[in-house]
Amino acid sequence: MGAAMRKLLLSATAAVVLSTGLADAADFRMPVKALPPAAPEPSMWDIAFGGALMSDYNFRGISQSDRGPSVFAYSELRFKPLANF
Repeated sequence: MGAAMRKLLLSATAAVVLSTGLADAADFRMPVKALPPAAPEPSMWDIAFGGALMSDYNFRGISQSDRGPSVFAYSELRFKPLANF
């Protein structure tokens, strides 16, 4: 056999080996990851809270906070019968 024929046979064999290996890799199964646990249903009760720090508050020219800063805080418990509403 000549060198050209040997080279052609070697490249054809390499092409067949490489192409069948890739086709076999497509058939492998990927490992299945476990699903995350289901989220708990939201509660019908909700708590809201907040606060504010304000400078001197004037209403119609009269100071409502004795010419100084004031602090406001609140909290509330809310009932939500429709969680998505």
